[in-house]
Amino acid sequence: PAAAAALGCGCVTPPHMEVANAVGAIAGVVAVTEEVTIRRMTDGTYVAYTSEGRGEFGDIESATDSTRQRARELAADKARERGAAHTELKEQVDEFVTNSSWDMPVVLERRLTIKAFGRPRSAS
Repeated sequence: PAAAAALGCGCVTPPHMEVANAVGAIAGVVAVTEEVTIRRMTDGTYVAYTSEGRGEFGDIESATDSTRQRARELAADKARERGAAHTELKEQVDEFVTNSSWDMPVVLERRLTIKAFGRPRSAS
């Protein structure tokens, strides 16, 4: 109202405005994203980069399996810490592939994006 008067305009307040924030809290979603990048090194090994650090692996599949499980755990834990009652996980995998001199596909980089989401816990 004071701001509206200073601007020379009217102020419209919606009905039930006093509970608008509560409705948003009930309808809201807690979401967390955990990302992993796995890169091929010149010697043919793979290095995985996560929010916890880096790890070295002999092949792309062992790097993926190891980091995928940990990323899923981290995303779910962080979502619960931020107030999610129950979490669902969604995963996206993107790859950058080239062909070797023997015309075989070689994964140069693989990115895992794990999203954990869930409704907020209700206040008791």
